Amino acid sequence: MPRFPRLRPKSIAHCTMAVGLLWGLVMFYSGKQLGKESRSEDRQDGRFKLLHLSLQRRTLDVKRRSQEVGGRNFGGTKEEGRQSHLVGTLGTPDNRLSTEERLRVEGYERHAFNKLISEKIGLQRDIPDTRHNLCQTVSYPDDLPSASIIICFHNEAPSALLRTVQSVIDRSPHHLIHEIILVDDFSDRSEESQLVTQYVRTHPNVKIIQTERREGLIRGRTIGARFASGDVLVFLDSHCEVNREWLEPLLERIKERHSQAVCPIIDIINSDTFKYVPSAVVRGGFNWGLQFNWEQVPNLQFQAPGDVIKPIKSPTMAGGLFAINRTFFHDIGEYDQGMEIWGGENLELSFRLWMCGGGLEIVPCSRVGHVFRKRRPYDDPNTFNSVYRNQIRLAEVWLDDYKQFFYRSHSAYRRTDPGDLTQRLELKKRLKCKTFQWYLRNVYPEQHIPERQAKAPNQQTAGAERAQGMFDNEKIVKVGQVLNEKFNACLDIAGKTNVKRAAVALHPCSGTEDQIWAYSVENELRMGLLCLDATNNVLRMMRCLRRGEGQDWTYQRNTRTLYNELSKSCLSWDAEEMLLGLEDCAGVQKWSWREV
Repeated sequence: MPRFPRLRPKSIAHCTMAVGLLWGLVMFYSGKQLGKESRSEDRQDGRFKLLHLSLQRRTLDVKRRSQEVGGRNFGGTKEEGRQSHLVGTLGTPDNRLSTEERLRVEGYERHAFNKLISEKIGLQRDIPDTRHNLCQTVSYPDDLPSASIIICFHNEAPSALLRTVQSVIDRSPHHLIHEIILVDDFSDRSEESQLVTQYVRTHPNVKIIQTERREGLIRGRTIGARFASGDVLVFLDSHCEVNREWLEPLLERIKERHSQAVCPIIDIINSDTFKYVPSAVVRGGFNWGLQFNWEQVPNLQFQAPGDVIKPIKSPTMAGGLFAINRTFFHDIGEYDQGMEIWGGENLELSFRLWMCGGGLEIVPCSRVGHVFRKRRPYDDPNTFNSVYRNQIRLAEVWLDDYKQFFYRSHSAYRRTDPGDLTQRLELKKRLKCKTFQWYLRNVYPEQHIPERQAKAPNQQTAGAERAQGMFDNEKIVKVGQVLNEKFNACLDIAGKTNVKRAAVALHPCSGTEDQIWAYSVENELRMGLLCLDATNNVLRMMRCLRRGEGQDWTYQRNTRTLYNELSKSCLSWDAEEMLLGLEDCAGVQKWSWREV
């Protein structure tokens, strides 16, 4: 057996000192390098690193908890207990989510976007200048009115909310920002609220208002507007990024005419990747279901080369982002305080602006990016559907006799109580507002007006008119009943035509409105404002997303099956469980259309 030389104590001491010195040098230079990287990060993120610190704490907490779990002995040996946290121990899979995966999943559940990417981006980043080249040649006067920026939020991800605020600070002339007002609409996540509060403390020009109960976006914005003192109110959603010289074009138009609202072009921020993508120049419209939609600008708007950057008159606005003179906003009636949470307020304000002496424009040289989510991440706290109730208030106050077209597509709404309309009808009279017929003739002559109903229809005809009337401005492939050939029964939502998350079943075919479906060019199975959704393999009625994979149903004529793009499976009815579900498309049940 080989013998190793024996080291004397003095040699051991020298070796120990040498190793210690070498280790010290390594740590010294590593520290310097880390210091350089840290200073570089400081320059990149500015002085606001609250989100990164929070993420770091969350990472340490997850690691600590996993180590505690891994070190426990649940009946095995100590060795098994020590190794139970290792991936693949004893042939078992590791089903725990990584820290980043947890953050990503949490983000989609709570906020309907990729929170992991949002936090990695930080509060400051460069985005492309998406304006037309001619916009960069425009100069603006120095004496523009001051702006109060109002951002209402409820349980918003701090990274998205504070990046919205920081983009306003970074890309706006400081002398034009009178204040930034954050309206916290009863958020209930303390850790996220603390991050926002800490940020506000370091920015004297940013103020926060906390509501005492859940008010919703509509009343929350009104609270912010009444608190504001700038010349112009600028409303932004809580997940935006303003672009270069976004504010000046809006303020200039309001200075020229104070009795109008002006909107930026809304660019798209992808909810999965946060990629910033420019939008086309479009204007707002609506259909007789009182849904907002985008549409092309009439060609008459663009006659000369410089017309591409001129303000565009728009019949309606999307509602999330706009600016308006503060005094004019209060005089014209603010928002309808009888409306709840969100939905319909944008059309109500649009009609009121045009009919009551004001106007509405889209300003192409102002660009703001907005995270377009595929669903609303928070529930309606009311026992009724707020959007539908808001639409009824809108129809009853502003549509005059044209409300019949709304009710033709929503006959079930006639039984819904819209609440007290007295104050809004008095406002309409006091402002001497014009009729809705005037609006259609002078503001939106392109709007299609359905034929007026000449006689009382039978049940089946009424159901078809309801479904078709909902989409007068949209391309519907067919309208009718969806028949399951095996059971000779039709898809039915059992009287819940306006109830989100309602289940769908098979009932004997009757031709009533609960069984009349519209199949769109985007492969949606629509019932009023809702679409048949198969997300997470759960079939229910959800708000139509437009191009949402869970709502993408391809009717395959050769096999007479309904194929869902997200699940890669086909619609089927389980007679034993009495449940609509999804199955492999091989040998699945056949469906056919009964057009009406």
